[in-house]
Amino acid sequence: MSSSIVQRVAVIGAIVAVPLGIAGISQALSDSPGEPDVPAQVRVGDGGGPRSTGPPSPSRTPTKAPSLVPAPPPVYDDDIGDDDADDG
Repeated sequence: MSSSIVQRVAVIGAIVAVPLGIAGISQALSDSPGEPDVPAQVRVGDGGGPRSTGPPSPSRTPTKAPSLVPAPPPVYDDDIGDDDADDG
């Protein structure tokens, strides 16, 4: 009976070890990402970004949420009393 437990533990260990081994090998073989290209100085609001050439879009005023929420529609079951399925 103890050999059965040993076999189960070995199978569970293999089930865990195989994916971990694959992940470890994949991580070891993957290229490490390079340093990102970050500008030395960043200016906020200097107008250096992309500009729109079209007419300005109309400003939308925020709409007020309705104070009353409508009730959900009633549940209607079309199959009540329909016993035509056994008329054969």
